Amino acid sequence: LGSKYVPLYKIHSYHTKVPYPIMMQFLLHYTEPGDIVFDGFSGAGMTGLATKMLSKPPQKLKHEFDNLPRSNNFQWGNRYLIQSELSPAASFISSNYMTPRDTIHLRQNLKNALGELKSLCEEHYRISLSDDAGRIRYIVWSEHVVCDSCGNNFSLWEGTVTYKIGNKVGSVSEHIKCPSCGNKIIKRSAKKYLHSYYDDIVNEVVKTVKYTPVLVNYESFTGGIKELIPDNNLQVSLIKRFGSYTKGHFPCTRIPFTHLTHERNNLRESHGFEYVHQFFQPSTLFVFKIWDDIAEQSPNKNFLKWVLTASFNRLTRMVRYMPQHKERNVGPLSKTLYVSGLFGEINPIDVIERKINGILKDIDYFSGDSVVVNSTQSTTDIDIIPNNSVDYIFTDPPFGGNIMYSDSNLLWESWLRVRGATIEEAIVNTAQKKGFDEYRDIVLLCFKQMYRILKPGRWITVEFSNTQAAIWNV
Repeated sequence: LGSKYVPLYKIHSYHTKVPYPIMMQFLLHYTEPGDIVFDGFSGAGMTGLATKMLSKPPQKLKHEFDNLPRSNNFQWGNRYLIQSELSPAASFISSNYMTPRDTIHLRQNLKNALGELKSLCEEHYRISLSDDAGRIRYIVWSEHVVCDSCGNNFSLWEGTVTYKIGNKVGSVSEHIKCPSCGNKIIKRSAKKYLHSYYDDIVNEVVKTVKYTPVLVNYESFTGGIKELIPDNNLQVSLIKRFGSYTKGHFPCTRIPFTHLTHERNNLRESHGFEYVHQFFQPSTLFVFKIWDDIAEQSPNKNFLKWVLTASFNRLTRMVRYMPQHKERNVGPLSKTLYVSGLFGEINPIDVIERKINGILKDIDYFSGDSVVVNSTQSTTDIDIIPNNSVDYIFTDPPFGGNIMYSDSNLLWESWLRVRGATIEEAIVNTAQKKGFDEYRDIVLLCFKQMYRILKPGRWITVEFSNTQAAIWNV
C-alpha cells in the first residue's frame, strides 16, 4: 500500500510526496464519511488525493484494502479536507490535482493542445545529415573547463568521457585530462570557462559557462534510434539553432539570494547564472512559450500550465547525463539546484506528450465532487477556522533543514510569476538567518493552531523524519 505506482501519483513531482494509500489507511481508521480533515503542511496535496480516493477508490487498491485486518470497520465515502500550504508552487500543484473537471472536454482539450504544439514546434527538432535525416530525441551538452597548466579551454566531455557509438554504455575517468598538454585536473577544483554574449531576454551582455553539443540521439526516418558525435560544422549549427536566447521565452527573474543558489552552490560565481532562465536551454524555452500561449487560450488554462510545470524536472540543465549508465539521462540531483557538467537536453515535445498520456490514462479521477479546500497561507495564521471544528488532522511538517522547499521551488514559482513568503517558512536555513530556535518557534505556532481547531478527543497524526538529534530536541 506504499506503492508509488498508483493512479495520479507520479504525474507531478514534488520534493517529498508520501504515497497517498498510506494516508488513506489513517483516514479510514480515524474518520468516517462526512468528517472534516485538516492538513497544515499539505505540500503537493497527497492528503487531498487520499481524501478524494476514499469516495472513488481504484478497484485494485480497494481490493488491497479489503484484505487488510479490520477492513470490515472501514467506512468508504466522502470526507472534506482543508489544506493549508505556504508555497504557491505546491499549492498550484495540489489545486490542479483536486479541482473537479469535465473530463470529456479536458481529454479533447489536451489532445488538441498537443496537436497544435507539434504543428508549431516539430520542425525545430528535425535533423538533416548528408546520409540520413531524423527527429532529435535529445542532445548532450558539455560545459567547458580551463586547464590550470596551459590555459586551454575544452569540453568536459573531451577531457573525461570515453564513448563509442553503438556501445550500450561509455566510461568516465576520475580526473579531467587536458587534450592540449595532457595535464590531469581534479574534477572538484576544475575552473569552468565563462564566455560573454548578448542575452536578448535581459537586454544585456552576460558571462556564463560555455556549453557545446557533444552527442545527438535521434530517431531516423529510415528506422531505428541512432547517435552521432557532431563535427565542428554541426556543432556550430546546433549552437545557433538550440543555444541562443531570444525575447519572450521566459519570465525575466533574477535569482534571489538563497541557500541552494548562493551558499551550497554559488551559481553566480561558478556558472555566471544570475537569472532563472539560465537553468534552461533556449530551445526548451521556445517550446515552453508556445505551450504557454496555447494554455492562455484554453478553457483549462491552469491545468495546461500544470502539465508544463510537471515536465520541468526532465527539461532543465540539471538533468544529468551519465554515459556510464544504461538510463543515461538520470535526472536532477535530489534536493539541490545542482547544474550538471554534462546534461541532456531532452526533446520537450516528447516529455509533454508522455505527461499528457499519463494524465489521459487516469483522467476519470479528475472528475467527481469537490471535497478539498486549498489555501495558500501559513498555518500560523488560520484564525478563520473555528475552534474545535476539525475531526482529524494528518500533517507532514518540514524536516528542519533536510529540504530547502522555497529554494527548490524557484523555477516553478518564477514561471508562475509568484514567490512564496519565506519569512513564515518553517526551516533551518542560513540564507534566511533561521536556526533551530526560529524553526521551533514557527512550528510551535502551527501546532498551537492545529490544537485549537481540533475537536476534543479527536486525533492528529504527525509524520516526521530527521537524523539530527538537535531537531528532535527543539
